[in-house]
Amino acid sequence: MEESKVLSTIEQVKAISDPYKFRILKTFQTINEPATVKQVSDYLNEVPAKVYYHVKKMEKLGILQLIYTKEINGIIAKYYEPTASHFEVKCDDNIDDAYKAVMLGETQIMIAEIYNSSKNVFLEDISLNEKNDKKPESKLTMADLYLTEQQSKEFSKYIEDFILEHGLKDKNDTDENKYHFFMSFIKLSDDNKTKPKF
Repeated sequence: MEESKVLSTIEQVKAISDPYKFRILKTFQTINEPATVKQVSDYLNEVPAKVYYHVKKMEKLGILQLIYTKEINGIIAKYYEPTASHFEVKCDDNIDDAYKAVMLGETQIMIAEIYNSSKNVFLEDISLNEKNDKKPESKLTMADLYLTEQQSKEFSKYIEDFILEHGLKDKNDTDENKYHFFMSFIKLSDDNKTKPKF
């Protein structure tokens, strides 16, 4: 598995922006080891044939890859995993404006899906804790930071390293709990700096 992969076609971005395919990809990432379509469909409580159809489409687009096969009770089980830990959307500078507009639209759909997915995790946690009369352990923070370019790079690197270090569960550590983390970190343009923030 590569650390990062560039998605440069509309078909690839559409695959990631499709909510169902996005759920399948997130499930592979959650399982965090090569998995069969049956394992993924069980996790999603879905019909294996439906998941298989989407897995094959994502394999063809280079988002998922077949890692190995294994015979289990006379049946060949196929184990897949994402082709990369992270995906990046990038347009070729030489493409025409119409294609760029479509790519931008699909990228915005993908980003909205990622935001919604994380938002739903947060809201479900609050709801579950309320039902169980527990105080939510969730934290939601929004702030504008004032950083130099160097500080911005150091902050991004610190977060990336922290995620890499703690992104996999240590099977020997019984004290570890699972946390959901979502962050967006952007440099604001001069136009955005003067607008009020709510």
